[in-house]
Amino acid sequence: MGNRGSISVFNQETGDESVVLFRHHCGDLQGMEWLLEEAVEADNEKVFSRKDPQEIIAHLCAVSVKQLGIATYLGKERTDGDNSDNGHFQLVLKEEKMWLEQEAKSQTEWYLEKEEGE
Repeated sequence: MGNRGSISVFNQETGDESVVLFRHHCGDLQGMEWLLEEAVEADNEKVFSRKDPQEIIAHLCAVSVKQLGIATYLGKERTDGDNSDNGHFQLVLKEEKMWLEQEAKSQTEWYLEKEEGE
């Protein structure tokens, strides 16, 4: 059993989005924040300042592999892997800021109505 989730990087200014990083463990909000904190600390090449989504996701992948080992993999799209526990996160870049957004999991509610007389 895991704590699966995925993350991609989106540059709001250019509209560019990276491939998707899947994490089999630590894929919840706390795990993604841990990933970003360590990635920012290890950013000796100033990857974040260049705001290139593909470079940043490669950097996040390297940090994730150090954290989790083989429980990290890449996919082209959000549906290419398993993020069923926590859904998908997006690191959004705009100007000098970046923030983490979690996409809402789609939920469908079904109501069963009783027929009169039942």
